Amino acid sequence: MKKIGIDGRYAQGDLVGIGNYIEHLVYGLSKRYFKVIVFYSEEPKNPLKGKNITPVVVNSSNPFSFEQIKLPKLVKKYKIDLFHAVGNMGLGSFLKVPTILTVHDLIPLKDTKYFSNSLFPLFSKASYTLRILSSLHKANKIIAVSKAAKKDIENKFFISSYKIEVIYSGKNFNNTTKSTEFDLKTKKYFIHNGGMEKRKNIELLMGAFKQVNLKNPQYKLVITGNINNYAKKLQQLAKDLEISDKVIFTGYIEKEKLSYLLKNTAAVCYPSLYEGFGFPVLEGFAAGVPVIASNIPSIVEISQGAATLVEPNSPAQMINAMNSVASGSTNINDKVKKGFSVAKKYSWEKFIKETIEVYKEVLK
Repeated sequence: MKKIGIDGRYAQGDLVGIGNYIEHLVYGLSKRYFKVIVFYSEEPKNPLKGKNITPVVVNSSNPFSFEQIKLPKLVKKYKIDLFHAVGNMGLGSFLKVPTILTVHDLIPLKDTKYFSNSLFPLFSKASYTLRILSSLHKANKIIAVSKAAKKDIENKFFISSYKIEVIYSGKNFNNTTKSTEFDLKTKKYFIHNGGMEKRKNIELLMGAFKQVNLKNPQYKLVITGNINNYAKKLQQLAKDLEISDKVIFTGYIEKEKLSYLLKNTAAVCYPSLYEGFGFPVLEGFAAGVPVIASNIPSIVEISQGAATLVEPNSPAQMINAMNSVASGSTNINDKVKKGFSVAKKYSWEKFIKETIEVYKEVLK
């Protein structure tokens, strides 16, 4: 039975985004006759555990120490056959086993303002670039989560196309009846469930909703995700726009309750500026509801014509799309049917199968 080492640092908090990717990867491998060793840099909030899964807490807040010093020793100690770094970087130079790197996106290098809040922006960007570049070259094989992400890697770092495999993630949706504590009328609210970051373009969404609400006052806007500093700015924006009574910030919400909210929403709204994949798009499709999303390469790719696409810098297009949903446009209903079919093409089962094929290729 082969032992697979997994970098678990992105699964130390709530299992969202890359943490969700790690969760499905670890459980999928453990059920298919692999032993999985998950390496954390601190005690995880929701440790991944079960048959064939061993969590290992390294206790290291310094990425360099974790990747370059401690991890190589532990990989040797646990007799790892293959190590998989799942968060765009993380492959230490001294790892002596075959390695896989998953790249979700190059957002920090595409967003010109990404490092602007750092004490030393130029140093932070240079450090990030060096870490991802060294991991790309160290990896025996690279997994990109979309063709758009693969193209970014090739164009930015001149990595050979043959070294990169595109493996789509699965969709996250449970057809649950577990309701929430929020006072919401079925199909009378829009939802954003893509996390709380500046690049998610939630400010534009809120401004658009303000105008939509003037025409459709019965609607509300639900925004999920941890209440961080950016979320607090959005709460202030809601006050400034005088829509505080119409915008609900849920905080982190468990998967079953999120699925309930998705199933009963008027539409998923996802005007993100940058994405490598876009889980909320597929979640909306699987829930059988309209999806309004950005006309950016990764979302164009995965949505396959089933989403209503808008320019992410156009409030007018977002307003028109939301008003179309509120008016019950026939075109919207056609897209919902197509979206439900598109969602079936993305599964975690397929993701695991294709990932194992890459492992086998590297382990030959």
